[in-house]
Amino acid sequence: MVPGLGGSDDGHWQSVRERELGSAAGRLRPRSWDAPEQADWFDALDRQVGADTFVVAHSLGCLAVSAWLANRGRDAAVGAFLVAPPDRSGPDFPPQARSFHPARAALPVPVTVVAPSDAPFVGLEEARTLAQRWGAAFVEAGAVGHVNAANGLGAWDSGRAELNAFLASLRLGPSAGPAVRVERADVYDDDVRRLIEEHLRDMHATSPAESVHALALTELAHPGITLWAARDKADMLLGIAALKHLAAGAGELKSMRTVTTARNTGVAARLLRHAVGEAMARGYDRLLLETGTQDYFAPARRLYARTGFHEVGPFADYTPDPNSVFMELGLELHRPSLP
Repeated sequence: MVPGLGGSDDGHWQSVRERELGSAAGRLRPRSWDAPEQADWFDALDRQVGADTFVVAHSLGCLAVSAWLANRGRDAAVGAFLVAPPDRSGPDFPPQARSFHPARAALPVPVTVVAPSDAPFVGLEEARTLAQRWGAAFVEAGAVGHVNAANGLGAWDSGRAELNAFLASLRLGPSAGPAVRVERADVYDDDVRRLIEEHLRDMHATSPAESVHALALTELAHPGITLWAARDKADMLLGIAALKHLAAGAGELKSMRTVTTARNTGVAARLLRHAVGEAMARGYDRLLLETGTQDYFAPARRLYARTGFHEVGPFADYTPDPNSVFMELGLELHRPSLP
């Protein structure tokens, strides 16, 4: 964890997250939080961060981490999650932090920038420009101020979900870029309903009726199931995915489907990233799925295998079926360490 000027107090979301992670997390240890020097913070990052470490930074820490990554290269860290980076050229930038300068080019590791719509030290468009310059994904956090304890955010659950989704993406590999958004979906929206119905038709055309486990509209509307849609900037539907709650700390991936024109574009990986992140945010230790054995399902099986899913036996209410493959992803094993 790399806090900003003055450090992060006990009520700050970084401190909350650090306590949750226990020995898997640590905090940057520069000489001073109140009279900071970028060179000293670089030295601390050199001492504490390695190629297998994921960095979570806030405010001034974002500038330090961006510049350090640009200087140290792609083996410096796994990736970085940068929250509320300040505008160094803004009138409210603290004078005691003038030695800090942000990176001015694309960063060598995966990065997500999260910015509030009402941040006191940077405008939303300035933050978006920083993210574009760094080659980072950009997430608008809404009206949450400077994203600190003074804003009453506590654990900042929405931020935790974004962080978990990003951590999941590091295992999923390249996916659709930030122009694709994933959001909660209503099964009865016309385009969503049509895609679900198309999915059901294809499942019945591919597998015997007794081996079809795709969920119908009414089943997807159940309170224990969350459905998401991926859409482009023009609001066109690109795909759907659902997460079903199971007992004993597990979830099941359901109804993964992309429209024909969006196949092989990274949309499926983007949806899977989101579902895995949500499963992690819920505290699940396993994510399970059922898919088919036929050639039609081979691309899906390859995507799941690349993600880290492995074959297991039937789970929940499933029974052995020669037309079914059951797979599991252990979530606890894939959480990168935090500095």
